[in-house]
Amino acid sequence: MVHEQTVWRVLVRHHLNRVTLPPVKPIRRFEARHPNELWQIDIMGEVTFPLVGDLPLIAAIDDHSRFIPSGRFFYRKFGINVFMVMYEAFIRYGLPEGILSDKGSQFKAWHPHGQANYEWYAQKLGIELIYASKARTKGKIEALFRFIQRDFVLEHLDLTSIQEINLAFERWLQDYNFNHSHRGIHRQCPADLYTASLRKLISEQLEFILVHEEPRKVLKTGMISYYGHYYRVPDRYINRRVWTKLKGRTLSIECGGERIARYEIDERQYQDVPRPRTRDNSDVKNRDN
Repeated sequence: MVHEQTVWRVLVRHHLNRVTLPPVKPIRRFEARHPNELWQIDIMGEVTFPLVGDLPLIAAIDDHSRFIPSGRFFYRKFGINVFMVMYEAFIRYGLPEGILSDKGSQFKAWHPHGQANYEWYAQKLGIELIYASKARTKGKIEALFRFIQRDFVLEHLDLTSIQEINLAFERWLQDYNFNHSHRGIHRQCPADLYTASLRKLISEQLEFILVHEEPRKVLKTGMISYYGHYYRVPDRYINRRVWTKLKGRTLSIECGGERIARYEIDERQYQDVPRPRTRDNSDVKNRDN
């Protein structure tokens, strides 16, 4: 065994006794300089509500103030649900300069020459899209999701429907935005630092741009399939190509520029087991037929 004094003499002889490790570069935490400079959006992993099922949450947060402009629970992680959350946020608070998300299929097209609906809307609205390469880049919204699971979910496990859950979550969001003392912003409330965006469109322009349009072929049953659920149209359109337009929660079905059916979307349509919607057994209201 080599004595420690021998080791020390060798280090002194080679001038290695004063070598120190290079300083560790401090972690720099990015924060937007002002409200609406950057929003973060993400999908929280499914949370189990014993009397309802496993529900994912889609929510957005303002990076500067930690204000939550919109968030809702859904049955499924459909890209169209991202659209509905962003639509509500834009209507209430205007447009951000940029949005940070991961590269999930709801936010970014898989095909190199393709474009997700989310990307198309952002381009039309002049919103810069930023994609996180590491999970820690989205640290603020990840921390928010952990807080929601502790502070909201555990207190509402007795609710019996997704409608009750979202109504309770709307109340929780109001309290969080205006009354929650946030450590990340020096114990201020998010609403203390947040102001609505000045980048607003008039309602007619916003509704025109924020319309989710997709083609469908009418089945032999006189229905179209829309995200796993079925909507009836007049039989004379069987085997014809129609266009679906979702504006907010209103689904219109058009052919040749004429609206042939219209439905009010209800959260229950996103259950895991889709079933045909008929006039006698439907949880959506057909306002045209």
